Amino acid sequence: MTEYKEKLTKFLKDNGVNPNDMANQTTLDIYKTIFKEYWDNSAKWAEFADSNTIAEWEKGDGIKLSITNNGTLSTGEGGAAWGITNAKGQVILGPGLLIRTNYKLASVFIHEMRHSIDYVSGFYKTFWRLPNINRIKEYRAYFESYKWTGIMEAEGYNNKVKMGYVPSFLLVK
Repeated sequence: MTEYKEKLTKFLKDNGVNPNDMANQTTLDIYKTIFKEYWDNSAKWAEFADSNTIAEWEKGDGIKLSITNNGTLSTGEGGAAWGITNAKGQVILGPGLLIRTNYKLASVFIHEMRHSIDYVSGFYKTFWRLPNINRIKEYRAYFESYKWTGIMEAEGYNNKVKMGYVPSFLLVK
């Protein structure tokens, strides 16, 4: 696992980003450039949540967002998240990431870019009828982040178990 964590750390350092510094808007803007393959294939919209960006993001979906006390995002339908991607592929990030490290912001950015790419590419539209599509889409995003960090979050494992058998072509390589 160390090799993966070192992969993201090395990539950030090689691109002039200190992984241990506090995240900020400048870092997010840099990620839009250095994670070029993700950004170019996404909806090209990722912002920290505030009243203006929430209003813009909500236009892309019927979901209403709120910011929790710890700076994550909530849709009122369960848990809170560091980032949420709407049906247009727009990514909104919890403002609590601004008191986290650049490394944490990068792992969330990668996760949400996978969702954005899947919306923009038509993946979700093609497979929306699968009974386990929500589990598949979450596993794909957690796995994408895992490829950089070597850490599969518990929710990623949970989705893998609950999605059941899935043909390999539906999973991220």
